[in-house]
Amino acid sequence: MSEIPLHLVILGHVDHGKSTLLGRLLYELNALPEGRIEALRAMVEKQGKAFEFAYLLDALEEEQRQGITIDISQFRAKCAGREILFIDAPGHQEFLKNMISGASRADAALLLLDVNEGMREQSRLHAVLIQLLGIKNSVVLLNKMDLVNYREEIYLKLKAEYSTFFEQMGMKGPEAYIPISAKNGEGIFQASSHMTWYRGPNVVESISHFSTPPLPNAQAPVRFPIQDIYKFDDRRLVVGKLEAGELRTGDELCFWPAHSRAKIKSIEVWNSPSPQKVAGGQSISLVLDKAVYLERGYVGTRATEEQSLWESLNVTLFWLSRDAAAPGSLFKIKIATQETIASITSIQRVWDTDQLAERVPGQIRKHEIADATFALEKPLWVDLFADCEAMGRFVLTKNDLICGVGVVKNRQAHAITFAAHDPAKGMIIWLTGLSGAGKSTLSAALYDLLRTQGKSVFQLDGDTLRTGLCSDLGFSPKDRKENIRRAGEVAALLAQSGMIVIASFISPFRADRRRAREAAKDLAFIETYVDCPIEICEERDAKGLYQKTRSGKLADFTGVSSPYEIPIHPQLHLRADLYSVRELAHEVLNYLSNEKHLS
Repeated sequence: MSEIPLHLVILGHVDHGKSTLLGRLLYELNALPEGRIEALRAMVEKQGKAFEFAYLLDALEEEQRQGITIDISQFRAKCAGREILFIDAPGHQEFLKNMISGASRADAALLLLDVNEGMREQSRLHAVLIQLLGIKNSVVLLNKMDLVNYREEIYLKLKAEYSTFFEQMGMKGPEAYIPISAKNGEGIFQASSHMTWYRGPNVVESISHFSTPPLPNAQAPVRFPIQDIYKFDDRRLVVGKLEAGELRTGDELCFWPAHSRAKIKSIEVWNSPSPQKVAGGQSISLVLDKAVYLERGYVGTRATEEQSLWESLNVTLFWLSRDAAAPGSLFKIKIATQETIASITSIQRVWDTDQLAERVPGQIRKHEIADATFALEKPLWVDLFADCEAMGRFVLTKNDLICGVGVVKNRQAHAITFAAHDPAKGMIIWLTGLSGAGKSTLSAALYDLLRTQGKSVFQLDGDTLRTGLCSDLGFSPKDRKENIRRAGEVAALLAQSGMIVIASFISPFRADRRRAREAAKDLAFIETYVDCPIEICEERDAKGLYQKTRSGKLADFTGVSSPYEIPIHPQLHLRADLYSVRELAHEVLNYLSNEKHLS
């Protein structure tokens, strides 16, 4: 196995010397492309500027124009006898989110502090973020000692201030405080003759003491969040990154939240022969032994895994948005490839990193840290950050903009646990209503809720039937009637096998719906009227069918040029214009429970 490089991020307030330090390191380590230093010297001389090592890294034209690093740069080099991937992250406050992106990949961090300016807001924020991101190794570099005549008392004063900050925040302190001058190369590779009072390690010696990233633990619980599903040749590839554990050909996996099981038929990796086993940290594709429904955001675990999904989380959160967060605030939460809507139910503690003080936890303002509780719209597979970083770390977004990051500290007792498959009696939930009323959306939400209870569920709709069993039918009144007849027979057959069938069909005529009920015989048939005003249905019309009908391009369209017969005595009457899909799905679930249709 090739050596795993140490991912080392360099952080610091803007103009505190990150790019200068990294440029110096790459130059001294002979890690620059041949001729680059000479070309750069010639360029800056032509521009009439003095040469600076920071210019080596400012590859973007925007950076050279403004003189700040705004993007993530990565460079490999051999340092202290080991392979290092140096990550130069932006320090400017405007690009804090870019910095988080870079730091999230790191195993260790160098935090730069300009001794002339002291501890700035960004210096404190960076210290907090490396803790939240789980970076266990860090060193503080007190830079630009040449500008204060290498005075020991200034070094000691800033060291004490930063140490106090770590203590106040309840965080693990750095392994060393090293005085340096990145511009002059002092304290980096060897001791400085100007700072004989300092007896600690230099920068390279500190890097050599950073612990190597641990090899993936083959015995760790498997965590395989699905990124996507691809069809390639005759294979169906389930693609994702194995975040933890080890997988072998023949292993049986369970995919959550559907609770579907399948065995690994083969493992595929890019541009390499198919291995028999893979360890955590690798991006892979799995070919399974049978077709089970999967989608992005499902999480694969060992089939013997007994853990559960969670709807309520206790977190430590770092807020990035200029709009404050408060109890009731809604946003999208992303954990690995999983996504759902989250709301803040309570805030227990808020820290102002600028004032270094805890305050009354009413709101969370920009760049504040908080302990809070989230409620999730749908359950996600979540681990504690201490147990599995990838599955216990999250990002919050609103309107597609990052508004916060954090880690899961605890999970509350709102867990959805999975027992063995429930062989409950089959039934048919028949969703009827106008096109655009929300039948298919409700069907999908019901499917998820029932699957999380371990039920066998099948979604049946017109689009599915018309691509197969009913592909010979057109849209004449006779063919439409036959389409609903076949749908009722298929639903009954599936329900007789013990499945819960969610059938979504406009089914505008009472006689057709009655025949579907008769096909079910003694099985439960829950006629559910999804009621929505036609004006709203037209607004939702993704296929443009209403518009085509009103322009004369489509004939006999239900609700416009063909009647819809409202159910007289449906088991459920749902107002899709007044309630959310989630509320409607729970109303159906409550009805099934109250009527003893669910065990």
